[in-house]
Amino acid sequence: MKKKLLVATVGVGRDVDRSILMAVDQTNPTHVLLLASEDSLQWIEAITTQLQEMDIPYTVDTFKDVEDVNHLVVHYLDQITRTMREHDFRPYDCHFDFTRGTKAMSAALVVCAVELRVSRISYITSPERESDTGRVIPGTEQFMTAQPNAILFRRDVEILTRHFNTYRFKYGLEMLAELSNIHIDPRIQQVLTFLDTLFHAFADWDAFHFRDACASFEKLKEYKAWLQQAGLFKAYECGNRLLHILIKKEGDIKKQLGILNVMLYTNALRRIEEGRYDTAVALMYRAIEQLAHTRLRTEYGYDASDLPLTSLPNELQQSWQPFAEKGTLKLGLLRSYKLLEDLKDPLGKHFLDDYWNPNSDLRKGLNRRNMSVLAHSFHPTDEDTFRKLERWFLPVAREHIPRFDRYVGDATFPKLRAEPIYSFVFGSP
Repeated sequence: MKKKLLVATVGVGRDVDRSILMAVDQTNPTHVLLLASEDSLQWIEAITTQLQEMDIPYTVDTFKDVEDVNHLVVHYLDQITRTMREHDFRPYDCHFDFTRGTKAMSAALVVCAVELRVSRISYITSPERESDTGRVIPGTEQFMTAQPNAILFRRDVEILTRHFNTYRFKYGLEMLAELSNIHIDPRIQQVLTFLDTLFHAFADWDAFHFRDACASFEKLKEYKAWLQQAGLFKAYECGNRLLHILIKKEGDIKKQLGILNVMLYTNALRRIEEGRYDTAVALMYRAIEQLAHTRLRTEYGYDASDLPLTSLPNELQQSWQPFAEKGTLKLGLLRSYKLLEDLKDPLGKHFLDDYWNPNSDLRKGLNRRNMSVLAHSFHPTDEDTFRKLERWFLPVAREHIPRFDRYVGDATFPKLRAEPIYSFVFGSP
């Protein structure tokens, strides 16, 4: 039998036990927490007697100040969470009924339901009431339920949207895992599955896990209609195309390395948006280095990370021999461009001319990068350092990477809007 906790406020007057036991009948609890006032204690015995006959364990809590909502909320939260902890109930195991009790008691219990994200709340109403007392006429009761989490889903989506749009994918995925245990509506569960796939796709992309990102992009195919409705389909198509080019075996190596450089640059732009300037500058440095590595690979067949000295032209081997370890060169940024210059490649000369100019943006940017926390010192860096390196990088990248600007557009992450996501469940307003 599925565990379920029923929490019910207990008021005073005729048929108090009837309404509470109707809630018991509707919810089939395995434990009942009765929130009573001192005035309602005389009705408690009638309720607990029947709970004993039904073999349902219960707890009775009494609170004196039942007209102060603030005090009630604090007290109820303490009592409810203690009961949940002692009997191992989760929020999705809980059902709160606020039919009886003072208005303050009912309001406090609803506040607790929202705070704890319980699965359902309920109350009993009727179209027919006694004219003198306003009480429900026995036999005409209607048991009404609501799902607080469905109401709170808009807020959930807005928070998830902010996580996505600010690249906090880890926090979004953690939140989605929590929400999957909170929401019981199958429509919401389906939307959460879609969002989980979307977050994984872009989280892996952002972390340069391109194969994992491709796998998530494949899963997104089944959500084509939602992607279109959310204005994400173009970004999905462009991203999917770039990622598949990157992971393709025996693909166009020049195109792949060019796109990889675009990925470095657009990742750096996202870090700038976050204000993570040290990381952005480090990525920009790597993108500049990768331009040289790509040139060496595509024009000369050289792997800058593992280059046998004997692969170089004979006239260069002696001058490069001091930099080889066990006959192999591993080239960083400066030596990659120096080798290009020695090979009479114009890209190498262009870089080194700017590098040795103390007034160039390139030299100033690299000097500041070298003094940063992620390089060789502890000086903070800033957006200006990034922009100096970017001003050198962009014209060179556009010259050496075909369709560079198009690829940058294709690799730019989309922005998520909350309203279309919310409408997947509840329709447009």
